[in-house]
Amino acid sequence: MKRSIFSLFLILALVVVFTGQGYAKTYKWRIQSAFSRGDFSADLLPSFAEEVKKKSNGQLILTPYYAGDLVPTEDTLTATTRGIMEMSQGCGALWQGVEPILGLVAGAPFMYKGTLEEVERLIEKTGLYAQFAAAYDRQNCHLLGIHTYGPYPALVSNKPVRSLEDFKGLKVRAILATADLLKELGAAPGYIPGGEIYMALKLGTFDAATYSIDAIRGFKWHEVIKYYILPYWTDYYFGEIIVNKKSWNSLPPDLQKVLEEAMVNFGNANKEIYEKEKDAILNMQKQLGYEVVTLSDADMAEIRRIAIEKVWPNEAKKNEELGKAYKAITKYLGIQ
Repeated sequence: MKRSIFSLFLILALVVVFTGQGYAKTYKWRIQSAFSRGDFSADLLPSFAEEVKKKSNGQLILTPYYAGDLVPTEDTLTATTRGIMEMSQGCGALWQGVEPILGLVAGAPFMYKGTLEEVERLIEKTGLYAQFAAAYDRQNCHLLGIHTYGPYPALVSNKPVRSLEDFKGLKVRAILATADLLKELGAAPGYIPGGEIYMALKLGTFDAATYSIDAIRGFKWHEVIKYYILPYWTDYYFGEIIVNKKSWNSLPPDLQKVLEEAMVNFGNANKEIYEKEKDAILNMQKQLGYEVVTLSDADMAEIRRIAIEKVWPNEAKKNEELGKAYKAITKYLGIQ
């Protein structure tokens, strides 16, 4: 009798152990970047995934992919919306054709100036972050958080650009409001995906190009450029990580918290690596084989004037939501 009771208790104990721990649900998700290998934010995704795995005790396992591994770059948002993959990382500016407000994830020239803390405060206080989250919500996605790519644009050229006059006729790869500003300066902006820019510069398809600063070494642009043009028009611009809404809602609160904490650390890691790179590409110019050109204060003042007086108003007219955002931003910055 005693042996039977002992056996029963042993079985019950084993059931508790295996159902309470051994059989805890495991989530295996995919996360694709919208960017290729060499983009620092994309290269940091394995560390992000490792932190999530460790802090969730193996309950949430993320497999990171680069652009094109699962779906083409241009389909990254759609694939996340439809649940083809559970998460993605990129820059909302890529999806401004679907949700125009997301173009402001990258800001507009001279909009995001100051320290990272000051820029993040602007995004929060003007309601921009809430607008970004609402836009992704409309796309069946949860905005996990934003992270910086450092200053923008990394403007490189194979023709000397030492004054405003030198922008005229310059064939330059650029996007969004940056392209609009370059057009106002007399340049001829056009677009190709980031992964094609190296060859376009090498072959002379474009005289110049814009991207985030990791392109200089990460994409090896230093091999095919002659000039790096400063100062930056934006001190910090951003990307984000999003989660398919159904997938997000399927997670218990403790695993949602794990993702949120990992997002904060991912943001800090991006800040650190881009800040270091900003110094590296200036200090290594002779070693890497290009010349750093710094435009005059007078030229920069004129470029800023054109951006705020011409480019910003044109962007604000594109739809009501953008108009609301630009109005809030200009008020916050005290611009008349």
